[in-house]
Amino acid sequence: MKVILIQILVLLMVMLNGCNSSHSTQADNGSSAGTDNNPDLNTNTDPASNTDNDSGSNATINQDSNTDNSSEQNTNTSSSSNTNSDSGANTTTNPSSNTDSNSEQNTNTSSNSNTDTNSSSNTNSGSSSNTENNSGQNTGTNPVPNTDAGSDTGNNSEQNTETNTNTNSGSGTNTDNNSGQNTDTQEVVETNWYRPPLSVSWQWQLGGTINTAYDVELYDIDLFNTKPVTIQSLQAVGKKVICYFSAGSYESFREDKDQFKPEDLGNTLDGWEDEKWLDIRSPNVRSIMQARLALAHQKGCDGVEPDNMDGYTNNPGFDLTAADQLAFNRFIAEEAHKKGLSVGLKNDLEQVNELIDYFDFAVNEQCFEYSECDLLLPFTNSGKPVLNAEYASQYIEDTTARQALCNQSLNKQFSTLILPLDLDDKFRYSCF
Repeated sequence: MKVILIQILVLLMVMLNGCNSSHSTQADNGSSAGTDNNPDLNTNTDPASNTDNDSGSNATINQDSNTDNSSEQNTNTSSSSNTNSDSGANTTTNPSSNTDSNSEQNTNTSSNSNTDTNSSSNTNSGSSSNTENNSGQNTGTNPVPNTDAGSDTGNNSEQNTETNTNTNSGSGTNTDNNSGQNTDTQEVVETNWYRPPLSVSWQWQLGGTINTAYDVELYDIDLFNTKPVTIQSLQAVGKKVICYFSAGSYESFREDKDQFKPEDLGNTLDGWEDEKWLDIRSPNVRSIMQARLALAHQKGCDGVEPDNMDGYTNNPGFDLTAADQLAFNRFIAEEAHKKGLSVGLKNDLEQVNELIDYFDFAVNEQCFEYSECDLLLPFTNSGKPVLNAEYASQYIEDTTARQALCNQSLNKQFSTLILPLDLDDKFRYSCF
């Protein structure tokens, strides 16, 4: 009602003014007729006021009725017009507050300044569940002009308080709190280990100073006696390094020898007085082998050659079965792969078919001398190399016998060396 009364009063004033201009003689100091120079008739001549000179009411006459067009007399044309013309279509908000209920609730309780407090926090921790809690309450809260406390664009006509919560739980644990932080707690397991190619060239030396001059792709050297700098120097010129240790026997000269328990030790190996067979069923033995594999990984070896993996076919001093040997050999292979190490099956010819899928290559001694090489063909048939060493004197002293040996080796795609039994690089003949 107040607004209607005000508009009527204004219209009356306009009419009276019109009458005055029709029946009275006025001095025309403006650029057009119909202007009123009477200083007493100026409604709101303060250039900074908000057309609010009338009992606290705001007359919004942003229509076409500019009564006084003189340089001084404009009704409600101050620079700070109180018409709320923001994008949110809110009518005037004089002290009696006007509530505009758009699709969201907008309550503007002041003239022209709006507070935008978009507090948009997105917690994105995966791809599937997005929860958006939009409060929908927009409150114009003067006197703070346009305060944007969030990352979403603020509308001057509304104060949007928006709380978006996006929860994403993917396969790993990804927590994205819009601050750029990703937390991944998934365990990382090595899966890309070295796999030697078929017919790979190699050198095998376990004693003496390592001769690094051979033009081969792969070196097989002792895990304990080789320093990391030697491994690194070989790798620096493009060679791969396989590290030897005995997995099935105790060696009295190794640095971890005191970790074995008396009950872990069995009979002495035939021809090797400082070695004893191990009870491969022992948890303690397995724990020591895990530590040796960790050492190989620490030193930077590309793979390992665990020796004496066929104790059950010998006289170990324990009642070992074929199943015991299979379980132990698979354990060694799996533990090596967990550490990103390639692993070779040493001898154990009778179990090749059961173990072919667990090992990346084979290391064999004297299969040509004992006519056992065909048992290793599953490796070459699977594209996995057989690293063979022969020690018989005929291959050393007789060039014809050696050439015949090499011909057979090449036909089978084996990588055969003729070496001294001590593997100390006193001599070396190669079939590749």
